[in-house]
Amino acid sequence: MAYDVTWGDNASLFTFFNRTDIIEVNEANGILHGSRAFAHYHCSIWNFLDCDTSDITKEDVKQPAYITWASTLSVQYIKKALVARDIYSLGLCHEFAALFQNLEGSGEVRIFTSLDAAQQWCKPKKNYRHKRTPLHTY
Repeated sequence: MAYDVTWGDNASLFTFFNRTDIIEVNEANGILHGSRAFAHYHCSIWNFLDCDTSDITKEDVKQPAYITWASTLSVQYIKKALVARDIYSLGLCHEFAALFQNLEGSGEVRIFTSLDAAQQWCKPKKNYRHKRTPLHTY
């Protein structure tokens, strides 16, 4: 496993390190979206500052983008912060953001070059209330 997960009060932080491949990214995505606490998290930060993403292709990025989009069907609004500095990782982040935007998911994906800036963006507004849309209404 080439990542660590930190669960905060209303946000999660996935920090990748060493050589990271799409299998690990998808595994981490499964941990996030499979968590019972997922509905209470309004933001997730994906930190790629200290890893090598050269084994991931732009084609690979489709699966996590589709999974993130699909999660918006059960959670009304998602914020995902992608943090990277090197050109290759930034390109993958931009590919993910473009795919998510084209799928018209209910949420935002932003790209940062600083973990501090991503954490600042993820702080909830003072009067933040999580809204949840049920999958089925009877």
